[in-house]
Amino acid sequence: MIALALPCFGWSAPVAAAGVAQAPAAAPGPTAAAGPAKDGKEGQKEADKEAEKVAPDSPRAALADFRHLTRKGDYAGAARYLDVSQVEQSDGPALAQQLREVLNRHLWVDLDKVSPNSHGNTEDGQPADKEQLGSVPGASGKPEPVVLVRKSYRPGSHWVFSATTVASIDDWYNHLGNVWLLDHLPKSLLRMGPHLLRWWQCGSRSCRCCSARGSWASV
Repeated sequence: MIALALPCFGWSAPVAAAGVAQAPAAAPGPTAAAGPAKDGKEGQKEADKEAEKVAPDSPRAALADFRHLTRKGDYAGAARYLDVSQVEQSDGPALAQQLREVLNRHLWVDLDKVSPNSHGNTEDGQPADKEQLGSVPGASGKPEPVVLVRKSYRPGSHWVFSATTVASIDDWYNHLGNVWLLDHLPKSLLRMGPHLLRWWQCGSRSCRCCSARGSWASV
């Protein structure tokens, strides 16, 4: 047998009796003092946060929907967010699935830090209509950028992973560890479980913990 090392939401009111006068109501007590006013900067930050709205054609909206679609296994729908101009269009769903695995392994993006505006972040030093989410290891080991770009069309526009990013997905994926497992395990084991781990990773962790406990017990 070959052992595989796997990485591991009744009240009541007084009623006056007939013929008996009620006592006058008590005078209202002093009004409680209002709490201390929030610091100006803190209050402004909260106001800005409440006022922030996510445009449906923003980088944040695109990335959020890509995540949602891939988590439920709708890779054909997720391929809408890939610029497939440099690859075979029919490869879109498979590339969307591979990109999900690459990002899960190498790049966690905080959605709150991705621009909610239609034209992206215009103050980050990047060219207009371009958002760099981060980088992942390339085939040579050097970091390569993961980029979103704004695609305009009639009657609107939306953000997609750039053509260069999409053209690199296959190489990124093939350099992941345990690619054979990702390609052959049942879909049920590839679903996300607790602690942002897949179910097969959770099982591997449990086995290793049990083995470790057994070793300690025998010492």
